[in-house]
Amino acid sequence: MYYILPETRAPHATASLVLVVPESLVEAPASFEAVAQEGRIRIAVADPKLTVLGQKTDELLHAFGAAETWKGRLDVATDARGVLDHLMNGKADAAIVFGPDAQAIVKRLGYGVPATGGSGSPAQ
Repeated sequence: MYYILPETRAPHATASLVLVVPESLVEAPASFEAVAQEGRIRIAVADPKLTVLGQKTDELLHAFGAAETWKGRLDVATDARGVLDHLMNGKADAAIVFGPDAQAIVKRLGYGVPATGGSGSPAQ
């Protein structure tokens, strides 16, 4: 039997978070900063207690604003598929998912905006 020491783990692949917005959204936000400033936009997100997507989304949201910024604006789903389902069914105006999860739906639904941290690098 083999064991992996926790301190020796290194990620080999990462996926950036993207903001998915339907084409039908008039004056769609062009960035996460715009979403944070626009208090009327509802956002579908994954549950941070259940998924890595939810945890990374939670970290991203905290980077772009305090809890009050997002209060009453988040529609929590169990996973990426649920997040996109909430968006497509009108429960939210935008959704945050990993890029690969969004690729299939983006062609049909709208476009994705890469999430960037303060340094301008993709959030991972």
